[in-house]
Amino acid sequence: MSKTLTRVDLRKEGGNLNIKLIISEEVLKLAAEKGQTELTLDLFTAGNSCVPVSEPTVHFGPPKDPIHKYDIFNQDGLRVYVFKGADARKGEVRIHLKRFLGMKSLEAEGLNML
Repeated sequence: MSKTLTRVDLRKEGGNLNIKLIISEEVLKLAAEKGQTELTLDLFTAGNSCVPVSEPTVHFGPPKDPIHKYDIFNQDGLRVYVFKGADARKGEVRIHLKRFLGMKSLEAEGLNML
């Protein structure tokens, strides 16, 4: 079964963010079902100063860090927060729904981690 995707170019004037954000219809439907109007694409970093490990995270709601650390966009009725410095491997980031053992979570693909 093919997923329908929405595509929006996120180009911030005067900034370095030039990413095509692709949000699956499943994510938009889940947001509507939960009454969510905000989505955060963040970068979780763990480890020590010699070997840091970074992983993209996506969740509904505003970011937990101060807003000035994010670029903010409106797309398909959602306010989307993208961490500053985000860089996409092929110019696009896909946000989709992941299912594991009956649980649903949001996942982002396409970000450079270095």
